[in-house]
Amino acid sequence: MTLRITLVRHGNTDANVEKWLQGHTDTTLNTCGLSQADRVGERLSTEKIDKVYCSSLTRCHQTAAAITAHHPGLQTVYLDGLRERGFGKLEGQSIRAAFRGYNRSLQSSDNHVKAAGGETEAEFRQRICTTFQEITEEARAAKETNILVVTHGGPLRTLTHWWVNELGYISKDDTVVPAGNHGNTGVTCVVLHDNKDLGNVIEIHNSMSHIQEDTGPAPESV
Repeated sequence: MTLRITLVRHGNTDANVEKWLQGHTDTTLNTCGLSQADRVGERLSTEKIDKVYCSSLTRCHQTAAAITAHHPGLQTVYLDGLRERGFGKLEGQSIRAAFRGYNRSLQSSDNHVKAAGGETEAEFRQRICTTFQEITEEARAAKETNILVVTHGGPLRTLTHWWVNELGYISKDDTVVPAGNHGNTGVTCVVLHDNKDLGNVIEIHNSMSHIQEDTGPAPESV
């Protein structure tokens, strides 16, 4: 059985614009984000979707709702495991202020986040990858062939890096940037084959065609 998974980042929030750490803070979409959600909903309106898996945070709820409005009766499962990385007491601070004096690629940054009650990169990665595996296993057990995942930029960046660098997913058009940020309501699609000879394929990566005219560089995924 082939399993097609469409993944969407939530729409724009004031925190994205103002560049402060959201993490587990339950922010909502701003006017731009609501418009983006409507547009991605229209884009996916004719797609076959068997079930939706969504982060338990409101900004993802709102994005998922704009999509499921075109698919009446579709079941949505809300999961804490799909949340953005938790930054503890650093949440609500500007990204620059929260990490002043720290190189975010170094262990000192991880210790800084952990001391504030947040997740280390390893803890975050383990949570996201485990949740993705659980979703795929559940979908296969239910014989679902098309599912939608609505989550955040951090999880999408982490998953992309894992798919490409560790699991050997193939990029259909060589546009995948494993360490790159995903834009608000950017659409990614992966196809998983039972036949290992076919490999798993990233068919679409961070596609913004539904809002391309409004889109600048992808904001920091936090």
